[in-house]
Amino acid sequence: MCIMMRKIYKYLIVIFALFVFCGFTEWSDTSGVDRLKAEREGFLKAEEALKRNDGDTYYRYLTQLKDYPLYPYLLYEGFRQNMGLQSPTALSHFLKTYSNSPLSDELRRHWFTQLAAQQQWQLILDNYSSDMKGSIATECLYQQALLATGHTKPSTQLIEHLWLVPYERPSVCAPVFIAWARSGVLVDDFIWKRLEIALNADNVSLAKKLVTGLPVNEQSTARLWIQAHEDPSSVLRMPAFDKNNKKTNIILTHGLSQLAEEDPNATFEQWHHLAENYGLSPNQQEEVKEAIALGLIKQNPQKAKEVIPKLGNLSKNPKIAQWQLQQYLAEENWKGLKGYIEAMPSNEKKEPKWRYWYAETLQKTGHEQEGEKILKGLSIDPHYYGFLAAMQANVDLPVQDQPISISQEEKDTVLKQENVQRAIELYYLKRYAKAYAEWWMGIQHMNDKQDYIAAKLALQWGMNNIALSTGEKINHLKDLQLLFPLLYKEIILQDASRYAIEPSWIFAVIRQESRFSNHAQSSVGAQGLMQLMPATAKLIANKQDVQVPLKNLDLSNPNTNIQLGSAYLKNLLKQFNNQGVLATASYNAGPGNVKKWLPTEKDQSVDQWIELIPFDETRDYVKKVFVNMVMYENRLNQKNNVGKYLKPIPKKSSLKVSQT
Repeated sequence: MCIMMRKIYKYLIVIFALFVFCGFTEWSDTSGVDRLKAEREGFLKAEEALKRNDGDTYYRYLTQLKDYPLYPYLLYEGFRQNMGLQSPTALSHFLKTYSNSPLSDELRRHWFTQLAAQQQWQLILDNYSSDMKGSIATECLYQQALLATGHTKPSTQLIEHLWLVPYERPSVCAPVFIAWARSGVLVDDFIWKRLEIALNADNVSLAKKLVTGLPVNEQSTARLWIQAHEDPSSVLRMPAFDKNNKKTNIILTHGLSQLAEEDPNATFEQWHHLAENYGLSPNQQEEVKEAIALGLIKQNPQKAKEVIPKLGNLSKNPKIAQWQLQQYLAEENWKGLKGYIEAMPSNEKKEPKWRYWYAETLQKTGHEQEGEKILKGLSIDPHYYGFLAAMQANVDLPVQDQPISISQEEKDTVLKQENVQRAIELYYLKRYAKAYAEWWMGIQHMNDKQDYIAAKLALQWGMNNIALSTGEKINHLKDLQLLFPLLYKEIILQDASRYAIEPSWIFAVIRQESRFSNHAQSSVGAQGLMQLMPATAKLIANKQDVQVPLKNLDLSNPNTNIQLGSAYLKNLLKQFNNQGVLATASYNAGPGNVKKWLPTEKDQSVDQWIELIPFDETRDYVKKVFVNMVMYENRLNQKNNVGKYLKPIPKKSSLKVSQT
């Protein structure tokens, strides 16, 4: 053993003793905020020391940080980097002490990997925790240990958990699967099930590997299935399927569904004959019909109008139901839409969207009183269609602010939660992924009231994204202060005044784009509170003469981001002649797309136009921003201004769209 490793090992033995038996060594001349700052600095210095194998410095800081929330993170790194030198007692004690942290399973996985290599199976069994949801690698290492010690028969539930997935499992799972197969518990049915799951996920390489695990006399059928996936048209060219093979209908259904994506016309022409000939079940027929409908919607919308009604009521599929709604609305076929909704299963037509549009069809077909009754029933609920119904019925919008009372004792209970304390510190250090992991693990062990308190506290601490996500989880929509906070209020009011737009609109967009997280960054590079692309931000800054430094543009800065985002909203509003809904849709989908979606023959009601937006994401976005605006108008005591953003949409020729 080298001198450095022996030195570190010596320190780790002492650390373990301190970890188990000793208290915190006080920082000299520090208290309160100063003490926390000193601990934070010590934590960062200890991390750096560990990276450069400076055991003296690492140990010195570690002994002073036992009460610091992130102390286990230092301990974990010391253990992980020198796993081969650790005593089982120390590692086991860490796992038990910090079982409520994601660190526990991370350390367990590293340790079990080493123990498996050394075939120390009993130590794995002794230190496995069934109470904690561990990684798949940890699960498989534990199963290896069970097999090695004579436990050979797993539960069906466990096999489904580890085996029935559409992707490769970690390599440590392979010995487990091989042993299960040899012992006869991983029966052929499980291989067929996983083959189907893999192909449904388009993982052909996994499917081909699975074929070799089947009996030789079944492999040709499996290859036929893969062929139907890779070349769906082959199901129309293949020799007659074996009607006695129980897999035939599954393969045929899969192939026809795949073919419908590529050639829905050919599928439509052939599917009914094949369905009758091979006796496809009602569910299998439904799957094929849905695939044909979706294929036609995507490739040949004109033919879809002709064919889809012949396929029967496919309203269970939300994409098809939305498309069908759009067809009726585009043609203003109120009678047809009324009949379509009436033919829906009762549980579907109770959804707010269908209740709202059914009320509209009633009003358009001479049943005004019945329609008004439905709208009034909808208008008491705080969702998009509830707000539309309230506006239609000319009643107050259903907005209430009813926070839940919290005692100091209840608050203190949450504040003492170790996960909460660790999440706060990790968030402060901008280690957001680790902060989220700690937070959500802690939330799992709290009741609804504690979750609510935690969300309120997170908002106070500036953990805005976490606060809103937690609040949405418990779904207490009546606490507007939690779910619709007035963060960055001064900046927003200032920029709303500067660009003559409603502050509720800016708030609404920020909430939808980032949940008030100034460090948010999308996969395509949009940044900050209003999720601006750097190129768009610079373009707006130049056009609007916004006074922000462009050379080192910092879109995480709230002042910069909100000013540029507000200027962009104003620019879009001007482009679309003060049509707020069009500007909002443009913020998400771009002005070019919105211009394509404008009505060409006559004006449209705003609710029709929103429902006709062809992009699912943008349609959902506009609805949510509208709801957010209503809520923020309530919070700002600026009621009914949202109406001017929901004006009828004029036809393209009369809108005079500018190129600003």
